[in-house]
Amino acid sequence: MAERSHYPCAWCGEELGEPCASGAHDVCLFRMVVGSVAHLEHRCSCYLPGATETDAPGLTKREAAEATVIVWQRLLDSPPLSALDEC
Repeated sequence: MAERSHYPCAWCGEELGEPCASGAHDVCLFRMVVGSVAHLEHRCSCYLPGATETDAPGLTKREAAEATVIVWQRLLDSPPLSALDEC
């Protein structure tokens, strides 16, 4: 099998730099699991029928993933997810 020259993140498509077991940056994996900021704040169609809220316009997918982590921490009033080693 030919060796891949780059490793794109499964969520944002940006380079991982090197292979990673999850196939995604840690913040991107987190975003894939918990959903968007709008979901965390109950502004999406899961909570409001007909709502169209999703990731904030103008953000890259990775920036939106980083915003999700920040909002999660704020909602839980918890310290940063420092246990995550960035891939």
